[in-house]
Amino acid sequence: MEPYALYFLCLALFVAGLAYHQKGQDRDEEDLTLALPKDVSKQAEARRFKREYFTVYFLVVSADWIQVSRLLAVVRKLAAC
Repeated sequence: MEPYALYFLCLALFVAGLAYHQKGQDRDEEDLTLALPKDVSKQAEARRFKREYFTVYFLVVSADWIQVSRLLAVVRKLAAC
C-alpha cells in the first residue's frame, strides 16, 4: 500500500471516529440550531442542504488530494530523468 493511501485511510478513520463521537454527545438545542434558519419548517431543508454540500465537498477535496499525490509522483519521475 502506498504511503498516501495509508495516510488517507488513517485520516478517514480519524474523521469517522470524530463524527461518531460528536453524534453520541448530548448537545444543547442552541448548538443544534446554530447557523440554521429560525423558522422550524426550513430547518430540515437547511440540514439536508448542509449534509449534501459537505458530502460533495469531501469528495472533491479527496479527489484533489489523490490527484496531487499522483502528480507529485510523475514530477519526481520526470526530475530523475
